[in-house]
Amino acid sequence: MFTIVVASNAPSGAAGIGGSPGGSVYLKVGASMVEPEVYLNSSDNHYHMSVDKGEGNEPSGEAASKVGDIANGLSSGEVPRYVSLKEQHEHQYTINASPDGELWLLVGTDSGFEGLTGIYYQRIAVALVPVK
Repeated sequence: MFTIVVASNAPSGAAGIGGSPGGSVYLKVGASMVEPEVYLNSSDNHYHMSVDKGEGNEPSGEAASKVGDIANGLSSGEVPRYVSLKEQHEHQYTINASPDGELWLLVGTDSGFEGLTGIYYQRIAVALVPVK
């Protein structure tokens, strides 16, 4: 179980480049038995991860699942300010540790918004459950 608190200044319902600055930026969490790496895909010239985190608004990849978005509940007409958002989420897949007992935890965003995103991770807590 992941408990994450982030501060977001992305308003709810706002329009943006490629998508909403809050509603099109998805918070994702999960785990992997192998270290996640970033690589440049030569076919689309975009950076990708070596583990399956799902794409954009997809609910889940094997290594990470979508918690929600970072829209802060304020309207786009209000003075921009950071609002703390608390989310709890249980990843949809069972992830086993590597044979050496290593487990890589993933917390991040997957964005359709093509502008600058500013969030602060204020707290991340993870409860792991042994699998029998």
